Amino acid sequence: MEERFAKRGLRVPNGMVTKLDRQVWTKEDEQRYGFFEGVPMEAGQVRITMAEVVHRSTATKAPHRRIVFPWYPVIKEDHETLDQVECGTWQEVANAHKDFLPGPYSGPSGHPHMYGSTSAFGGCALVRGVASICDALVGARKYTHHSVMADVCCLLGEDRKAAKTKVKMIRMRVLESYRDWYLEAVQMEQLTYGPNSYYSIYGSGPLGIKAHKDQTIL
Repeated sequence: MEERFAKRGLRVPNGMVTKLDRQVWTKEDEQRYGFFEGVPMEAGQVRITMAEVVHRSTATKAPHRRIVFPWYPVIKEDHETLDQVECGTWQEVANAHKDFLPGPYSGPSGHPHMYGSTSAFGGCALVRGVASICDALVGARKYTHHSVMADVCCLLGEDRKAAKTKVKMIRMRVLESYRDWYLEAVQMEQLTYGPNSYYSIYGSGPLGIKAHKDQTIL
């Protein structure tokens, strides 16, 4: 693929995801590997695609499309190197979640993040303690920690009743804590940005935003 990009004068991809068009995927490839099969998605459905598997998207009638790039699917034995090196290191990801700073330069797509700043965003609340596995997902705990391993064994074990109970408990903790997290994020955003604060300009209710039509963002 890299040779084809370079030969045609196209940008050589530096990530796991590339733009697959007729300049790259040829008719000869179709004859050798077969044709793509469409997998149309309805509202509320999710498709999980591995970056290493050749895939592409077609035009959609929906005005919005939601894509989630996972930070890291696998951490190697040194607990620092990630399976997808484009995602940075485990420590970089952990620091980004801890200090609310932009993460590694690029994600699995190979493109830089669109945040556009090197400073921390003020309107954030630290979400911790829901479950050990949740902390591990944002780099707050190592996956080798015994409590994380216990959660993994429960959630992915053969006792599906215990797994469902665990998921229900995690959801309940999130619901119970959401109000406090939201209010903290509002307060931090107002404290950081003062009169230019989004919430100061538009106002905010306990669990929602009340926009004032007669005001504009400065």
